[in-house]
Amino acid sequence: MVPGLGDGVSESRSYDESGRVVEVRRYYQPGTWMWMNTGQGWAQYDLGGALQSIEATTYDADGRVLTITTRARKEYYSPPPNQPILEFPPMLDIDPWNESDLTEVTSVSYTGGTNLGYDAAGRVMGYQYNGGNYVHVMTQ
Repeated sequence: MVPGLGDGVSESRSYDESGRVVEVRRYYQPGTWMWMNTGQGWAQYDLGGALQSIEATTYDADGRVLTITTRARKEYYSPPPNQPILEFPPMLDIDPWNESDLTEVTSVSYTGGTNLGYDAAGRVMGYQYNGGNYVHVMTQ
């Protein structure tokens, strides 16, 4: 259960004064079990309702997207026994709603470089996508 949001909620959205989505928070579905290395061995935890990811979007004064950044918990598949694994920082204090446990996994930017952003007519001239292990730059 997501604190303050009720049973079964898996996503919440925040909007700016112009009605644009500025943040999407995703939560693990009820009954989501994952193995975690607690630092003292493996244990299985019910993460239903815990914070899974946050996607933040920024806009310019004309309402065009400037950046989209997604932060999420590190997940992978591995023994034991080939089940979903969730990587937490040192497991002394597990807080499934702690944003600082999230890692940036992707980002898209329409700013910060030559030929990135929009032209005078509002058309995309270029953007940069960072997928963690690689960077893709698209320009006209």
